[in-house]
Amino acid sequence: MLKTILIAGCCWVIATAAAAAVAQPSVDAAIADTPNLDSAGLAALCANGSERKGNWGKAVARQMIKLGWDKIGSNDGPAALKFFAAALEMGPERPDAYWGMGIAGHIAGRDSTAVDACFTKTQALLPEVPGGFADHGRVLESRGKPKLAIEKFRRALSIDPNFV
Repeated sequence: MLKTILIAGCCWVIATAAAAAVAQPSVDAAIADTPNLDSAGLAALCANGSERKGNWGKAVARQMIKLGWDKIGSNDGPAALKFFAAALEMGPERPDAYWGMGIAGHIAGRDSTAVDACFTKTQALLPEVPGGFADHGRVLESRGKPKLAIEKFRRALSIDPNFV
């Protein structure tokens, strides 16, 4: 009896793992299906959100976002944009995906309107998180808009006076 239960349990674990592997898209497939975002596409995605291609779950979205941040770390804005867009298409809406898209859009040289749309979405979804405002300020400063940058820095400090 115990032997039968153990064998059945092992078969169930193997079948569950195999089904999960089939149900989850590969990173390469997800990125291949995600379009490159020009400024207009980035602005539209950040302003309107993404049309979901299915909800593959939080884990897949989290993985795509992590890969997007890795690409930002290697200064590859276009690739980062694809990962963040894939996260929005495949998982639940994540404010950190819009935040990453703002930074990635800046690195990729997308126009200010598109980058601002991503930060505006981030700030609407995370109004009490100072980092989204501060990063927007950094981007504005680097794009030669110091007065707008100061407004964002002041907003970040009004949320958390100790924010570095």
